[in-house]
Amino acid sequence: MAPRFIGKTSLTGLYPVLHGGRNVLDQFTDLQQALHGAGPNAASLFAEPVITWPGPDAPGSVSWYSEAAGTAEPLAALSAHHRAMLVERLRETVARLQPSLADPIAGPLLQSALSLGQEAGITSVGGAPVLMQWGLTSDVAGKPDTAWLQGFETRAPLAAPPAAAPAPVTASAAPATATRSSAVTAGPGLNWTLVPVAATVALLFLGLGLWVGVRAVASRVAERPTTVALLNEAETRDATERQRLQNAALEAEIEARKRLLAGNVCVIDPAQMPRLGPDRAAAVAPGAVVPPPGAQAFQGSLADLLTQGVVLIIAPGSGPDDGVSTGTGFFVAPGLVVTNRHVIEGANPAEIVVTSRKLARTTPARIVAQSPNSEIGSLDVALLRVEGAPGIQPLAFSPTVAPLDQVIAAGFPGLLLQSDAAFDRLRNGDAAAVPEVILTDGRVNAIQSAASGLKIIPHSSAVSGGNSGGPLADSCGRVVGINTFITANRQQVVHANYAQKADAVIDFLKQNGVAVAELAGSCTPGAPPVTPPSTPPATPPASPAGAPPVAPAPAPPAVR
Repeated sequence: MAPRFIGKTSLTGLYPVLHGGRNVLDQFTDLQQALHGAGPNAASLFAEPVITWPGPDAPGSVSWYSEAAGTAEPLAALSAHHRAMLVERLRETVARLQPSLADPIAGPLLQSALSLGQEAGITSVGGAPVLMQWGLTSDVAGKPDTAWLQGFETRAPLAAPPAAAPAPVTASAAPATATRSSAVTAGPGLNWTLVPVAATVALLFLGLGLWVGVRAVASRVAERPTTVALLNEAETRDATERQRLQNAALEAEIEARKRLLAGNVCVIDPAQMPRLGPDRAAAVAPGAVVPPPGAQAFQGSLADLLTQGVVLIIAPGSGPDDGVSTGTGFFVAPGLVVTNRHVIEGANPAEIVVTSRKLARTTPARIVAQSPNSEIGSLDVALLRVEGAPGIQPLAFSPTVAPLDQVIAAGFPGLLLQSDAAFDRLRNGDAAAVPEVILTDGRVNAIQSAASGLKIIPHSSAVSGGNSGGPLADSCGRVVGINTFITANRQQVVHANYAQKADAVIDFLKQNGVAVAELAGSCTPGAPPVTPPSTPPATPPASPAGAPPVAPAPAPPAVR
């Protein structure tokens, strides 16, 4: 970057000129290379831009830097004398740009760069012209505006000096000529009758000489050959033969390389190509689910398994102005649902309800246990009991997950609930209205450790507020994590999705007397996992009656 800041331009009402589908300001390095051969000061004509793009509270701007030494002054602020000097230097520089403007490659880029958002962009830096606001236009489509150049076109060359006028005849020259003429006329003894005879004889001798000369030249020309050998035939034959041999050698080398490459081509059998997403038609492998005691083995697809096991949690606030929060949970044992603590903290425990397609209506849920807090980076989990739940297949857990593993997020993101008519009816009092579960797939980006030591999983499955507490499952339907929080960067308009890894959740459930199905080994859809599942007890223990919920912690700064 050039070392000296010389000015700043607001982008209000100005737009970057587009060249080749790209912002021309981002092509400053290419512009400098294009001007390398345009002579001294050509490249330094353009100030180096540093762009700050518009944000929610700022219109955006361009800061300008120049390597020229001296004070930066706009053209309008200069005195008439210095303004004229700067304009003259700018004309000279623009004249040196003409060959570059005519170049088929550099010309379009330079033409786009010479668009000035305002004539105020012409600046004097130590007496040298420097352009700020180049590459900008008031045209929303990014069309360049070079009208300012009309005042700085190269001036026409000076006209050739007029030819010197012939010297006038002086009065003194005339008498001299007259005297010489009169002297000739007055010469004595000249016989004018012999002049025609002498002229005739001279013409005869001249004609004879011309005739003799023409005959001699014609004779010499007739003796010369009429054709000239332009090529040496022997050398031409040798050169042709050498070229033929070179061509034959090149053809032989090409054939040899073709044969060499023929055995080094990667050919993929379409039947063996990896699947780019879960097989929606395939049934869940029997080893990926553990039926509750006395229940039949689950029959259905991965989507069926997640849809019947996931619930929408509705948690009205404890105060009259607290509103209603929503989140996601899922069955981990008969009658027991796990979710995030922050979904239900601050809610009235007596008014928490859950609903799902399998439940068919809103059903009361009671807080059984919860983690000490819901701080980002700490364990954020809660256990709910749902009385009278029908035969629902609980989801199994798996601690086995690795980067690039395929994962599926299931839940009720608030952004998508707004377009679900069933959710509208539910908000208006229809307890039997059940919104659709939203399923998104992606990849595990990494396995990270938070400052507290908690294992977290950044992943690319699309989630948003309302997915909190929902399962992050592998392609077999095993829960490898619980979606918990999102971090966002407004300047880059990106966000990252995080789930708590299943290990800590499994430990929490075991500490609260819940024996969950824990399946180890890598996921192979359609085949049982490596380690046989453990059998959960018929009736998980309940929390002590009247146990008060843990005091809520301050809301963390991440999006939930």
